[in-house]
Amino acid sequence: MNAALLRNRAIRIVRAFFETERLSEVRTNRLVPSAAMEPYIDAFSLSGADTTHRGYLATSPEFAMKKIFAAEIQSGENAHGIYEIAPVFRDDLPGKHHGAEFTMIEWYTANSSLAEILTQCARLISHLAAEMRISDFNATMTQFSIIAELEKVIKQPLPVDTFPYTKLYRSHFGALPHYVNLLDAEIACFNLLFDTWLLPIIREMPGLVAVSGYPACLAAMARENNGIAKRAEVFYNGLELANAYAEEFDADIIRARWSANNEIRRLRGVAEHAPDEALFASLGAMRDVSGIAVGLERLLSVFFPGIEMRHFDGFSA
Repeated sequence: MNAALLRNRAIRIVRAFFETERLSEVRTNRLVPSAAMEPYIDAFSLSGADTTHRGYLATSPEFAMKKIFAAEIQSGENAHGIYEIAPVFRDDLPGKHHGAEFTMIEWYTANSSLAEILTQCARLISHLAAEMRISDFNATMTQFSIIAELEKVIKQPLPVDTFPYTKLYRSHFGALPHYVNLLDAEIACFNLLFDTWLLPIIREMPGLVAVSGYPACLAAMARENNGIAKRAEVFYNGLELANAYAEEFDADIIRARWSANNEIRRLRGVAEHAPDEALFASLGAMRDVSGIAVGLERLLSVFFPGIEMRHFDGFSA
């Protein structure tokens, strides 16, 4: 089983799917001026012989795609949606499901809700499984509410608009982990509670699982309402395959989040990521847009259990 050939076949199938969905393919740069906004996504920094020219390998085509789609929407054309199948790069420890380079299928649709783009994602995955003759794949998508499931675990209701995960962690596990700092304590405690209490449940659920109800501290570039981010992650057998947002279109909100995330990066002792001013300028056009990204190699590892990320790695192939 040649992993590279399977990936190439999958890419052809994905392109055909988006043709029927009337989404336009775009191509964005791999060398970009601004890295990820999220505080825990680290980029490869590059500089050439001309030391004034510096950039990053793209961790996602997100920023560039949003600029392209915003320009299309503002042009007055009938902007329906765009997609890209892009190699992306992250300075992360390699593993069975992690690699320094992988393929991201990312797309954005106008006048669409989070629920609609999740349904479209399920259709894509189902179509890809059928075309690749994965007969035992269950593409049924089940909704999973973080808040509802946590309330079942702790046997009491959570507050409506604020979610003190540090307090919840302390009440069940005592002191906070030693590596937690004040700026990212909510993120760290939420992640620990999610992995301890909820992920085991998700692993046992059949088919695709759309997990929603993430706290505002994990909103990234999604809209937020009453302390809850309008984002969802899609899992299969406990493995995250996709990440979806109802896109935030207020540049001031994104600018403030970017600044706060850079504070966390400083405490981590890693380089800050420079704000993308061109991105901020484009966000006003992204009202009622939803976006989603799927990791192609991870999806193929679900279809073909013998495949791991290392089989796509040009260094070890």
